[in-house]
Amino acid sequence: MTSPCPTRPAAPPLTTRSPHPVDDADPLISVVIAARNAAATLDQTLWSVRRQSYPRWELIVVDDGSIDGTGEVVRRHQREDPRIRQIAGAAQGVSAARNLGAAHAEGSLLAFLDADDLWLPGKLQAHMRFLRTHAKVGLAFDRVRFVDANARPTPVQSTRRVNHLTTVHLLRENPACTASTLVVRKRVFDVLGGFDPDLRHAEDLELMLRISASPPWRVQGLGEVHTHYRTNAQGASADLQRMQDGWDAVLAKVRHYAPQLSGHDVAAARAVHLRYLARRALRLRLPAPAGLHWWRSAWRASPHTLLEQPLRSLGTLAALLALGAWQQLRATFPSLFVHTP
Repeated sequence: MTSPCPTRPAAPPLTTRSPHPVDDADPLISVVIAARNAAATLDQTLWSVRRQSYPRWELIVVDDGSIDGTGEVVRRHQREDPRIRQIAGAAQGVSAARNLGAAHAEGSLLAFLDADDLWLPGKLQAHMRFLRTHAKVGLAFDRVRFVDANARPTPVQSTRRVNHLTTVHLLRENPACTASTLVVRKRVFDVLGGFDPDLRHAEDLELMLRISASPPWRVQGLGEVHTHYRTNAQGASADLQRMQDGWDAVLAKVRHYAPQLSGHDVAAARAVHLRYLARRALRLRLPAPAGLHWWRSAWRASPHTLLEQPLRSLGTLAALLALGAWQQLRATFPSLFVHTP
């Protein structure tokens, strides 16, 4: 379940880290995957966990009411790796499924991974080291590189802010992009109640906002790519209206534990979020009017905020207009685009 996430062209692929030797002082990391009808992608996802250079992990897959071959994919990996467990969910949604997995976790750190995303081999090792040296960080995240539906890397990776994150920063642009980047101290997760089961979108953002509003804990990121985030026009993250509804639901909750938010803060955050939806519509190659709808909504929310980043805002508008012209040309003169051998 994705949320606003700024991007830029990706750097060259990172090299795999060398294996981390086992140390009795190293924490056990509990990896939780909520899976529902994920047989098509889950095998790659599980392999990305099994190939971690950090060996002290357990993997809990919550099968949240699948009717495809999800369970068999997990059982095949279980037979080869005893660190993997599978439990049955109650088809109550991704937040409830993740919370169920966390309740069965034995590690002091919780790492969440969506059933269609992938980790680079150094992911868990990097987070373990980071949290060991940052005692007040309750939740850490890393950067993502976008990959296509076949897991092929695209030239785009996230550019989120990772340090000194305030409620306003988090509400404007979700720095984690996806729950697949999150590693949380289990005691913090348990005390604050985990993911909000009422949310289907932006539940990762709401958890970060709740932790950041709970001193002495703070949210901080690693400035490295450790997660490959699969872009799929058929996936839940492509449902832009539901993403907006989810953001509005998060805002309603945030007002209770961050009453210092001003009307200006909210309008600015809304504008940035709506611009993100316009950019996402563009990335998914949806019909141009859809992206233009979100861009105009962003402008109405706070033109001043959009002009703080003129290249991003006006560049998005220009790209949407160009896409609209191209789509109209194809519709008007389809014979020009017929391939002849």
